[in-house]
Amino acid sequence: MNKKHLLGYLVAGAALAACGGESTSSAPDLNINVTVGGSGSSSGSSSSSGGSSAEIENTPLPIEESFAASDTQNFFSDNYKALASVSASADVDNFYFSAAGLFQPDGTTLADPQKTWITADADPALRFGDSRWTIGQTVSDLAIFDPNDGNARNKSTPGSSPTESWGELDLSSPYTISFCVVDITDGGNLQVYVDNNTSSKGSSIFPNDSLIYTSGASAVPKGQRVVINSDIGTANSFIQFRMDSGGAVVIDDLIIENAGAPATTPPDCSTKTTEYLASQTLGGEEEPEAVAGTAFTGIPLTGSFSLSFDNLFGTDDTATFTSMSDDTAVPFNTVTGGGSRITVADGKLSMNDARFTMGDKGDAATADAVAPVGDIDLSKPYTIEIVISDFTMEAAEAGSFIVYVDNNTSSSGNSLHGEASKLATLKTDDAEVATLPYTLTIDSDVGTANSFIQLRADSKVGNITIDSVSIKYQPVDNSDTVVTWSSYSGDKKPVEADSLTLADGSLSTMVDGGTDLTDAYWSVASGIASFNTTAGGVKPYATFGPIMPEPVAYPQTYTMIARLANPNTIDKSFEIESSFGGTDGDATSPKAGRIKLMLRDDRVQIENFDGDADPEWRWDASSFDVTEFHTYQLTVTLTSARSATATVYVDGVERIAAVQTDTLRDTSVDTNRISIGENGSSDYEADVDWIIWTNDGAFTAEELIGKLPSTIGDVSTYTAD
Repeated sequence: MNKKHLLGYLVAGAALAACGGESTSSAPDLNINVTVGGSGSSSGSSSSSGGSSAEIENTPLPIEESFAASDTQNFFSDNYKALASVSASADVDNFYFSAAGLFQPDGTTLADPQKTWITADADPALRFGDSRWTIGQTVSDLAIFDPNDGNARNKSTPGSSPTESWGELDLSSPYTISFCVVDITDGGNLQVYVDNNTSSKGSSIFPNDSLIYTSGASAVPKGQRVVINSDIGTANSFIQFRMDSGGAVVIDDLIIENAGAPATTPPDCSTKTTEYLASQTLGGEEEPEAVAGTAFTGIPLTGSFSLSFDNLFGTDDTATFTSMSDDTAVPFNTVTGGGSRITVADGKLSMNDARFTMGDKGDAATADAVAPVGDIDLSKPYTIEIVISDFTMEAAEAGSFIVYVDNNTSSSGNSLHGEASKLATLKTDDAEVATLPYTLTIDSDVGTANSFIQLRADSKVGNITIDSVSIKYQPVDNSDTVVTWSSYSGDKKPVEADSLTLADGSLSTMVDGGTDLTDAYWSVASGIASFNTTAGGVKPYATFGPIMPEPVAYPQTYTMIARLANPNTIDKSFEIESSFGGTDGDATSPKAGRIKLMLRDDRVQIENFDGDADPEWRWDASSFDVTEFHTYQLTVTLTSARSATATVYVDGVERIAAVQTDTLRDTSVDTNRISIGENGSSDYEADVDWIIWTNDGAFTAEELIGKLPSTIGDVSTYTAD
């Protein structure tokens, strides 16, 4: 079953606030409200085992921490602040405990902390990165841990009791945690847990609710106070702070207080600064190396949920998450509300009263008339398909599942597109969802070249389970497009007889373009031509012309596509140079123009496009395997001999957006040909399946679906689904 929403450019009227959404106030502080999702216990319980809640003495709230310790070791010692409970050993009396980033395998602290420290500022603060630390955690017999990978206060939750924790904080009634963010790196995720001393939110008596706060560093408000309101906890709880291995943060003036009995007015955060985010000593270490995810490669996007929550949202200390296309340290998916009510299991994502974005690179809430900062090109018509396998109501009133574009809030008016940012709303009582699984299909043309998507379940949704999300461009109607191609297929060496099939159906061949004969550097096997000059010092290239109609008249168009592989990831793999004939009209030194498309180990580029710049698309090896075959398309429009606009597509996706110059890289007047191989005396190596070119138009990749010759080899990139 499919439900299709046809959307246009019309913008609706005034924005309506959606139920269950966060406040859209412009106040400077960041407030996070967290409510227990039904797992675990909301009150402490007793036990006869050592370290149980029966033996724990509470440290009363509020806790107001200014981090005014003499040094880092002092802060994490009982001399600075001790637990209230009686323990068997003085070395476990410390109220603040470093779970990772400051400890040795035996539990003792490092003599020279490299990841966590008290800053040497006049107003000291706590810096931590790639580390975790807890507040008010005792040593308990309830703890269960691997002695080779943890201890009684690290990686030991949830323990042997399904309801008991072992902290000194009475969090059985609503409470607030707040702190100043003095400084923070661009990468990484800041997280706060309750009754969890691991890096996995499920390892707690509150399996998926223990993570009460998580935010990518770019969304954490520097110079402001983060405020977390929660009722998740027991009468014997503890808190854990964590900054994952993508970055570091400096915090100050931490307050933990009962919601009904707040402490005095919290200190101002706006004037706080630090010189010690990157290093304990000025001029010392650099910031921690960011974890590298797998870069988003563009539309089509097929999103499954086979990873864990931590990996899906980049909160785990591994590199299995999808990242932004231009920054592998920044996760592609970001929780924007209700993170504790999002679970990922069995390849599916479930949530209620929660929302998350896909591809949002902005560090602030979206707003009317403000351009989005996203990683998805939605500048042309697209289709979103969301497969839903469970959809229930929380109360008598129907709940809503909402899909937004370029809106990371819960109000549809907070977007460049106004009300049109709400692409679709699906109600729990809609007839379409009476039978599950159900595919929600959205056809839209609302978006920009820098867009993102947000998925939201409002507070009246009991649960929605999403199996997958996909985004693809709508097919272009090219039924009237006629393209005639000239082609080289890897069945023969370029200079062999009849290696080319021209647009008129006749056969031809390439010729040697230099003094180094090309035949010795090519081999053919199973329909693939291989080029290898790794012996170095030669310039074997084969040419054919003309490729433009003569005499050349303007405007003129040209499209070339090659299916290539760089089998050994060599620095320079293959060159295809197209020279377009004509003359630039300078009688004293007439020139023609040319474009050299070069495949390299980590990028494809137009070399010296305007005689200087090299427009390029670089990829991350984790997401693009250059040793495999890919299609590389060059599309050119010429308005004079050296005035050109060029676009490059890789596997049908635009990778080098249209670049324009009036000083196209020059060549000898009237040179009109295609040259393949190399003309640079470097080591080159490539596998070539086919190369084709035409003057019938400056085509986009979509316009060529189904328009390639069927006899040249694998053309699956340009085949309709």
